Amino acid sequence: MSISSELRLRALNAVVTNEKAFPKATKVKVFDPYTSELIAEVANCGLDEVNQACLHAEKAFKKGMPLYERIAVLERLASILTTRGEDFAALITLESGKCIRDSRIEVSRAIETVKFTAAEARTVASRVIPTDVTEAGFGSLALEKRIPRGVVAAITPFNFPLNTVVHKVAPAIAVGCTVVLKPAHQTPLTALLFQDCAFQAGLGKDWLNVVTDGDGSAGAALVENSIPSVISFTGSSRVGWSIAAKSSRKKTLLELGSNAPVIVTESADIEDAAEKIVTGAYAAGGQSCISVQRVFVHRSIYEKFQKIIVAKVGKLKASDPFDESTSVGPLITTEAAQRVNSWIDEAKAAGASILVGGSHGEKVNLPTIVANAPLGTKLREQEVFGPVFTMLVYDSFGEAINLANETIYGLQAGVFTHDLSQSLAAFESLVFGGVLINDIPTSRLDQQPYGGVSESGNTREGPHYAMHELTDVRMLRMRSTQVGTIQ
Repeated sequence: MSISSELRLRALNAVVTNEKAFPKATKVKVFDPYTSELIAEVANCGLDEVNQACLHAEKAFKKGMPLYERIAVLERLASILTTRGEDFAALITLESGKCIRDSRIEVSRAIETVKFTAAEARTVASRVIPTDVTEAGFGSLALEKRIPRGVVAAITPFNFPLNTVVHKVAPAIAVGCTVVLKPAHQTPLTALLFQDCAFQAGLGKDWLNVVTDGDGSAGAALVENSIPSVISFTGSSRVGWSIAAKSSRKKTLLELGSNAPVIVTESADIEDAAEKIVTGAYAAGGQSCISVQRVFVHRSIYEKFQKIIVAKVGKLKASDPFDESTSVGPLITTEAAQRVNSWIDEAKAAGASILVGGSHGEKVNLPTIVANAPLGTKLREQEVFGPVFTMLVYDSFGEAINLANETIYGLQAGVFTHDLSQSLAAFESLVFGGVLINDIPTSRLDQQPYGGVSESGNTREGPHYAMHELTDVRMLRMRSTQVGTIQ
């Protein structure tokens, strides 16, 4: 048996479904995006199943769990995820089409996210508020405490079916919130395996409720349900802002799309920049909200840089995601692949040129570089979510900043430069939630404040920041009636 076949079998053996949890629900099929083969069936949850899950989560939230127990659960969970790391990696690849080496990286990051959360939970402390700075406050003591908001409705995308789930569930557990999780309909199996591991780690069964669907029924019902006090959504801007419009009285946390730019200056290490940009553009098949999509290169180095990066992209293998040598696997659906191809065709028709790739694959889109996609084309202005980026030339650093900012999105941006003044100017002038110097915007440390501005969202993730978002501040003030009278 080949290594690829062994990994596929390992993934199939790791499958956990939720049909017994929702016996009255109809079933929805889950397919391998590379082979189109049926993997499993899960429950197609609707109003009744979602309401059941929310009621269970509400009951568990009211019962509560001591912080030391929640920390112990997270620590055991990190250990279980470590033990079952290869199972998770194989399952992620099977249901999402992500290359196995990218899936292993995702699993490692998810384990670190759980560990960061457990560590952060140990440092949560009340803050004493100075009161005697005013006459009215003299003789009193005031402090604040973070209080869990309640049930969290977490809605996650297909592209990081484990780590995005962990970024929502682990901080919720840490602060004492229960969760109803709706994973992407294309990738429910990783979430269900994660739930199973969380229960093995000692988490009460009603603390994490996973509702699945195939037609959006569970997601819509979850948004409309009155029980969750927080909605945490990662996905497209269109869907995210529509959820916010429907949930004006709930805390709605949105981590949305992007059109990530990279500026390569004349002082950059262009070999390093090219290597990192290739990684940032094609990891996960370009299906990342911080995938490199627009690259602006100074005119003085453009031709040299182009030769280097085209050569690197030409060496990438687009094939079976279980093949250890594959760099680009299939997109999540045939429709997604067709859409990406149509965007490339549109840019070409508008005057852009294809430097490498561009062929229309039936299963896998080839990694592609498009030169000079003009304004007005989808590839230049929207989120492509595929293995393609456009490269453009600029003359001045100010021009490069303006080009990077010509977007409705604002998640992360990268700048390659050895000029300190340019680094500081980029940090001040780029309108993004994160600015990375000598790195790609695709780089995310799981403990960092991660999130965007404008169409890219309204929150920050990372354990510390998510825990803050999932809690309210409650203030206590006590006044002494004997200040100054005790001898």
